[in-house]
Amino acid sequence: MEGKRIAWCTPLPSKGAGGFRTIIQNARALERCGCTSDFYFIPNLNRPADENQIREWLKDWYDYEPDHVYSGEVYFAETYDLAIATAWDTAAFVADQSCKHKAYFVQDYEPMFFPVGTEYLEAQESYSLGLTPITIGRWLARQCQKMCDKEPFVTDFGADLSVYRQLDTSEKNYAICAIYQPEKPRRASTLLLEALAIVKDMCPELTIYLFGSEQALPANSPFVNLGILPIEQCNLLYNSCLCGISMSTSNPSRIPFEMMASGLPVIDLLLPNNLFDLPSSAVKLTKPNAASLAGTIVDLLKDKQQLKEMSIAGPAYMQSRNIECEGIQFASACKSILEDAPSTHVEYQPINRDVESNANEIMNILARDKRRQVIKEAAVQARPASCPSKQLHISLTGVNDHPLEIRVACWSDPLQKDIVWEYMTPHEEKWECNVLLSEMKSQPSLFHFHFYIKHSDSKEPEFFVSFDKPLILLPVTVTSREDFPTECRIPIAGSSNRMECTLKAICPQLEHGKRASQKEQDDTLQPHRSLSGAMRHAARSLFGRRR
Repeated sequence: MEGKRIAWCTPLPSKGAGGFRTIIQNARALERCGCTSDFYFIPNLNRPADENQIREWLKDWYDYEPDHVYSGEVYFAETYDLAIATAWDTAAFVADQSCKHKAYFVQDYEPMFFPVGTEYLEAQESYSLGLTPITIGRWLARQCQKMCDKEPFVTDFGADLSVYRQLDTSEKNYAICAIYQPEKPRRASTLLLEALAIVKDMCPELTIYLFGSEQALPANSPFVNLGILPIEQCNLLYNSCLCGISMSTSNPSRIPFEMMASGLPVIDLLLPNNLFDLPSSAVKLTKPNAASLAGTIVDLLKDKQQLKEMSIAGPAYMQSRNIECEGIQFASACKSILEDAPSTHVEYQPINRDVESNANEIMNILARDKRRQVIKEAAVQARPASCPSKQLHISLTGVNDHPLEIRVACWSDPLQKDIVWEYMTPHEEKWECNVLLSEMKSQPSLFHFHFYIKHSDSKEPEFFVSFDKPLILLPVTVTSREDFPTECRIPIAGSSNRMECTLKAICPQLEHGKRASQKEQDDTLQPHRSLSGAMRHAARSLFGRRR
């Protein structure tokens, strides 16, 4: 394929995105065969970026520099031998170009990303545009066999075995790890957190690491959020844990294969997309509910023999699946497409026939209790707080790192017409301020509170944390009602040290009323106090004379 020109059409890259990392790996595989790669990016209104910004992202996040980068083009700027679509919203663009050979690199069954509607239908339609599919994994090949008019080429899931490997010096901790990406619904993050909360109740000494996203955890989560990790640190994490949880509902993720290469036993969901590529010798599949997932984790942690067997089976399965082999398979598929050689039809069969496990009664009870607890906590946070004077005292506890400055913004108007900014001041272990809200109503309004933190004079303030709370303007006479409290505590999402914000209404009318009432009482008692004082003076004089 020496000298062949390849046009890749992709969405904008994201930091830590495994799918885009795979695209770069395959582009490099083609370049090793003598091809050149240009990249065309579909614009995103939510992430405006010019070509220089995109080049910077590619260099910083993936250490990759393509020959040319284009953004927002309607037609190809050059002539190419092969055009490759990489997502549902790039397929129509590629189909419209005047390029003889066109492929569709399919990494997920993307209609499952959306509710049934326009995007779902357009994603489904992308498989019928005449592009030749190249899938990662066999389950996706089966899906494309049903929907595409051309037989798919298939690549296996690989792993970089120079990075993901068993370390002789590593010791297992009483810990597990799980991929946590709430920005991707297919990762079933809510189900994951529900199950892990049950596991933590059953095994309180167990450390649970989450990784893969910069998004914060829900408030007061008893887990350690490691965020986005470099691949070398992922391997260290896998070598230090007893098992790993990686859940995906639209195709297997690459992460279970990297975990297997590191000798880490894997747990995933018992769904059709996981039956054709994940071996039962190294991966346990469980029913997609919190009680069953928690039960599978706890049972596996107790079974040391099975942990040992899975730790051996994973690296053995991945031994012939190095990432270079995956790249060779992809380059071979592209070569066949360029030579107009069709793929051969294959009937793919499941390789994971793990026995379905039902949650025991204890797990079901714990899952039920957790659901009830979530409902109760949501009801408390949804209850409006009253603010008779439009004045709020805000205090923030549990802030780490001793910041130089914290500011808070409050508003309720969708266009932020009523936004108020205040600086917070440190006091003991709190950051505090008073806020005068510009608008309030006698009906509950949802107020947004965003906090910005600054660590040094040389840096701009950065977004820190946020929460929403309904507030209501009530007369002083009803501020004591329990259903509209004047003080509330709000747990802050993503806090490893139980960060909390307290909102307390400042009620000058009530304080004035208390002072007035106290003065009336003092005036009433003053004659009695004067008489009592005179009697004490007379008594001292009398007893003094007797001595």
